[in-house]
Amino acid sequence: MPIYRVNGKKYDIPKDKVSKFESVYPDATVDIYDNASGKGYEIPVSKVGRFKNRFPKWSYEKGAVASYTDVTDVSEAGEVGSSVEQQEAWKPTPMQKAFMMGSVQSSLNSFKAHTDASMERLKNTSEYYNRGGAFSGNKPVKGDMRYNEDAGKIEQTYLTPTGTATADKFAAERETRAYNDYVDNMTVSGQLRRAGRDLSDLLRKREERVKAIHDKWAEDQKNNKAPLAAVLGAQTYVPSIQSDPEYRALTAAIHQAEKRVQTLQHESDRQDGKDVGFWRGFGEVVGDIKTWDFGYSGLMDAMTMLDATSKPSPNRPAKTDAQKEAEQIMLEQTYEAQQAQSAYGQNDSFWNRAGVMTGEMLPFMLDFAIMGGAKGGTSMVTRNLDAVLLRSLHKAAPKIARNKAVQWTTKALGA
Repeated sequence: MPIYRVNGKKYDIPKDKVSKFESVYPDATVDIYDNASGKGYEIPVSKVGRFKNRFPKWSYEKGAVASYTDVTDVSEAGEVGSSVEQQEAWKPTPMQKAFMMGSVQSSLNSFKAHTDASMERLKNTSEYYNRGGAFSGNKPVKGDMRYNEDAGKIEQTYLTPTGTATADKFAAERETRAYNDYVDNMTVSGQLRRAGRDLSDLLRKREERVKAIHDKWAEDQKNNKAPLAAVLGAQTYVPSIQSDPEYRALTAAIHQAEKRVQTLQHESDRQDGKDVGFWRGFGEVVGDIKTWDFGYSGLMDAMTMLDATSKPSPNRPAKTDAQKEAEQIMLEQTYEAQQAQSAYGQNDSFWNRAGVMTGEMLPFMLDFAIMGGAKGGTSMVTRNLDAVLLRSLHKAAPKIARNKAVQWTTKALGA
């Protein structure tokens, strides 16, 4: 019967129980004999298989011929060598211990630093909104007076919406601008604010252009000494504005910006649970002055778009830098409006679309009544404007990509 040793105690295990015992006590040792030499050994159970292969005349009991001396440690097994020697536990050197302790301490310090920084940021964010940050237009607000160890003095701190507290006001403003840009790009409300700012900026630029045209017209009239100059001048003022390429490009850009604002406003209202149904669509169409100009505004926008995307011709005057800039703005606003429509336009309900269609029928009916159903009425122009604009955009796309990499995606992260 095999004799096992576990924790200094000896156990006689029946042969039919050996496998189960070794699985329960894998660190046990067993007395085993080499009957060829008559020597006995104390072997870890994990080494028994290798011992049996090395010594075919093994036995768990003393052989009848071989004489048993002692049950010795495996290290004394001579010719068995390393194949059956007992594995010793790994003991780290003092240097290895110091390295491991340093690694553990470094990990603990890093964890504590990140935890402290997160708690500090949460505290600063709470203080930012408690000090009126939500009503400041997402601008930095003044925080507490804090001691600056680097400068060695107490300084005024500035808080940002991201929870940063710094004595550097310009750094706080930079971080806040970056945060605002992120919000503008990633949420519908932010995109709507950005579209509103673009529309306001375009209205301001067009107003400045109208003033410049007026000043030039007034100067020309002042210098014109012809007898009927005043009469003829009054008749040329409005046409001089409407024919100005820069003014027309800015006007087309404004129309696209208005579409973009309307699309984003619809989505924002839907998310807030407001009604964006039949009467909303009907009212927006009927209340739009462009609905009642028999397609004139759309035709001017289409012609301006085609002119901006067509190749230069020696028969036309060279474009000024201001005109090129206005046309580029127009193309960018058209792209932004289509991005918004592509992202959110399909969310309009059936009743909203029905309201839009009903509103668009009214000017067609008025046109029909005025023209008496004559073929080629003004509404024919209106019905074909979308196709013209679409073809224009196909030509404009390479120019947009070349002059400005418009990488912003309107429906970011599903916002």
